[in-house]
Amino acid sequence: MILKKNKIISIYQLQKGADFVDFILLNLEAGSNLEQSFIHAVSNLEGSLLKQSAQKILTHCQIGLSFGESINHILTLEETELVLKEILENLSLSLKLGSPLIQILNHLSFHFRLVATSRLEELAHEAPVKMIFPLVIFIFPVIFILLGAGALENLVRSFNF
Repeated sequence: MILKKNKIISIYQLQKGADFVDFILLNLEAGSNLEQSFIHAVSNLEGSLLKQSAQKILTHCQIGLSFGESINHILTLEETELVLKEILENLSLSLKLGSPLIQILNHLSFHFRLVATSRLEELAHEAPVKMIFPLVIFIFPVIFILLGAGALENLVRSFNF
């Protein structure tokens, strides 16, 4: 159930996935069933790959498949977005095992946000190393020129009397 490490998922996709799970949770806690919650969550997504992948499930439901069958069918497809695949795997397992759906979705949302935060922290830790080259090549020479110009001017004045 942990996101695959060999596939790179952007921080934006993880945040969208967490928001999507939160929309599902909000509708479940309001009293909707899982399919209605999923439909409302898809309608609240803005244009993204997650929305396009999630709408495939809704089209399968419109064709006549049940919600569980459409989830299982989408899980078999390779082009399904990884964040949605993770959400659907958790939904499918929860439905098969009869575990509490709200608790699993809470943990999944927390997991997505935690992974996104840790990736942001990794990027923040890499920033100083990436800034060394521009500092050394572009900024430090300018500082030395500005500081040395004053000293050079004083040196020229002292020799010319």
